Amino acid sequence: MDQTQIAILSLIIVAIGEIKALLIALFPKLFPAIGTFLISLNRYVWIIILLLLIIAGQQIFIYIKVIHI
Repeated sequence: MDQTQIAILSLIIVAIGEIKALLIALFPKLFPAIGTFLISLNRYVWIIILLLLIIAGQQIFIYIKVIHI
C-alpha cells in the first residue's frame, strides 16, 4: 500500500467515525450515555465536527478525481 492509499483509507475511517458520532447524537435513546454526552457538547464543537467531515469529504473527492485523470 502506498502512502496515498493509506491517507485515503484514514480519511474514510475518520468520515465513518464522525457519521457514527452524529447518528449516536441524533438517537440518544439507543445509546443513552454516549448520546447525552454528545448532545451536551458546545455548539462550537459541533461546528468543528461538521467542518472536519466536509474537509474529509473534499479530500476523498480530490483524490478520486486525481486518480481518474
